[in-house]
Amino acid sequence: MQLVAVDGPQGGTYAVSQGTQPWLLTRARTGRYPDKIEVNINAAGLAAGNYQGTFTIFSAVPATTATVFVNLTVSAAPTAEVSPSTLTFDYQTGATPPAEKRITVSGPAVSFTATATTVSGGPWLRITPDSGQTNASIGVSVDPRGLTPGSYSGTVRVTSGSGPTASTSTTTVTLNVQSTPFLISDPAALNIAVQTGQPARVRTLRIRSSDNSAVNYSTALPPGVTWFNARVLGSPTPGTVEVSVDPATAPAGSYASTLGLFAFGGSGLQVPIQRKSRTVPCSK
Repeated sequence: MQLVAVDGPQGGTYAVSQGTQPWLLTRARTGRYPDKIEVNINAAGLAAGNYQGTFTIFSAVPATTATVFVNLTVSAAPTAEVSPSTLTFDYQTGATPPAEKRITVSGPAVSFTATATTVSGGPWLRITPDSGQTNASIGVSVDPRGLTPGSYSGTVRVTSGSGPTASTSTTTVTLNVQSTPFLISDPAALNIAVQTGQPARVRTLRIRSSDNSAVNYSTALPPGVTWFNARVLGSPTPGTVEVSVDPATAPAGSYASTLGLFAFGGSGLQVPIQRKSRTVPCSK
């Protein structure tokens, strides 16, 4: 609420019109000078943006009118963002369920609620906690017991705010259930930084099978990708793959691709590879 002072000849009368917009709450009435007029707003249901309305004050003696302009700014409600936007779990029937993964909830200080839903296979998707404050994380786990081999999808929805200003961010969850061993990489992704004019950098992936059995495998780079190389140092599993990035193979900049690992007679695995290279400053 805000007050608008009105003044005129002592004891003189005035009249106030209703606001020209539904959100502008001024009651049509009359009064005597001096006085104050209450101005209220009701922004419920309004989208974020700028709004303008007016109301008019009429004076009888002397006969004058005054228009009061009211500006209203509606700001968007704080929202919670989730990362990553996708999660994938792989499970071999009869083996130990995959380890829990986490979703980060960030943004301005605001409370949130979280829900987990699945498209098929029953309630195999679990989360904890299901509410909290931003700048926290949610544990995501799966219970694949009883599921037949196949691919299952679900969604974690994180909602902040309430009513018409509520916003929702989602993470899509995929669960792959397989009857044969699949490959597991440690680490699951590589981020390699290099500098022009410097030697190649080498990182190692440790490869094993989901049931720790011996599985032969090979590697493959996407067609046209030349800025990194991969070499199998040990097959069958458990083994290692050596990934090398030579700064001379591409100009400075950021690159992203995947390394394919393929089990003989089984499924494959894509390992994300990122390269960030920069030019070494010249010294004078």
